[in-house]
Amino acid sequence: RGQRKSLDSTKAIFFSLWVLPVTMFYLFVFLSIQNPGYILIFLPALFLLASYSILHIGKELNERYGRKAYLSILVAVVVLNSAVFLLVKSPVSYRWIRTHDRNLSILLADIKSFDPGESAVIVNNLIYYSYRHFMVYLPEYRAYNVDVRTAATGERRKTFWGVNRETYLQDEVAIPGSMTRFVTPIDHEDAKFSEIKLYESAGIDVRDITESMVVASGSVGLLGRIYPDFRVSFERGKTSS
Repeated sequence: RGQRKSLDSTKAIFFSLWVLPVTMFYLFVFLSIQNPGYILIFLPALFLLASYSILHIGKELNERYGRKAYLSILVAVVVLNSAVFLLVKSPVSYRWIRTHDRNLSILLADIKSFDPGESAVIVNNLIYYSYRHFMVYLPEYRAYNVDVRTAATGERRKTFWGVNRETYLQDEVAIPGSMTRFVTPIDHEDAKFSEIKLYESAGIDVRDITESMVVASGSVGLLGRIYPDFRVSFERGKTSS
């Protein structure tokens, strides 16, 4: 019994070290329901603990009522999770994922209509359609994240951008001289949406591609008006991407 207790304590320490630090970071440092992928760091541990719990509860019920409940508990857990996945509308549900994948395909197809040698993709801090999506699915395009933030200490966040699936981090980005146009996906709920609509008369084209999203494009010279905090310079002459 003493050896078993020691082994159980070792397992408890192991799972605590696996789950608790990541959980604390997720809750208090980077809490965002919009980033469910981060829970994959400790989700395997929770699956293991859940399976152990099913066996433990099933054993307790068997000793009390003389019947095996492992299968019933497992079926209940599977049915409940399946119902949540299929019926509840959330960022981890089937309907939401299907809609997201459809919209992402439409968005990528629309941006592919622009010449990657002349068009820079500008992304304004979209979670589900971030600059990372364009780096992965459209690696030939230059994708810039214009999520500008300043800490209480005055320290300014650097700009993330990428091309050919390589990420760069700079205080100020230099857009090649060959880039004459910008392309940006904007959600209707984004504060920049109404701002961009005001510049349609200045030559910005705004096209609805889904029920909640548009693709705006225009001369890179207008970037300074739309994103005044975006530190960007323009190289002279033709530069290949």
